[in-house]
Amino acid sequence: MTTHVKWKKGEEFKILAPDTDPASVGQKMTRGFLNGDADEAAAVYTEDAILYGPGQKFESHSKQTLRDEMATMFSAMEIVAWEAEEDIETVGEVAYCWGKWLLTARLKGNDQQVQMRARTLDVRRRQADGTWRMVIDHASIPMGAKLTPVDS
Repeated sequence: MTTHVKWKKGEEFKILAPDTDPASVGQKMTRGFLNGDADEAAAVYTEDAILYGPGQKFESHSKQTLRDEMATMFSAMEIVAWEAEEDIETVGEVAYCWGKWLLTARLKGNDQQVQMRARTLDVRRRQADGTWRMVIDHASIPMGAKLTPVDS
């Protein structure tokens, strides 16, 4: 199953997948990013989740650490556009997800717009209540990549 999301600041972002669909994880995290809400974005992770890049640390363990890193990022920038494509393959209680995203953000303090791209691979696990949570999240950003200024 492939999903494609495209959003710009000022547009409403709706969660289309039910909680019992692994696609809801990506949609809920996206809504958290768009709202600059670290609690909402981190809510999709298990307590013992692992994130590999692009945070301040190469590797982060625990939902709380991920939430804190997201809060730091949101304090420095406001996301103004998001585009993502995601494929999901579900095998029993595990969903394997891969895709790519492009975010456009406005840096707080100088209003410069920048972009960041990544390829992603994550693993989601069905919980006892039938909902899905992310257990491993890997965002691959090219080595040495930096935020790219958007031409005005």
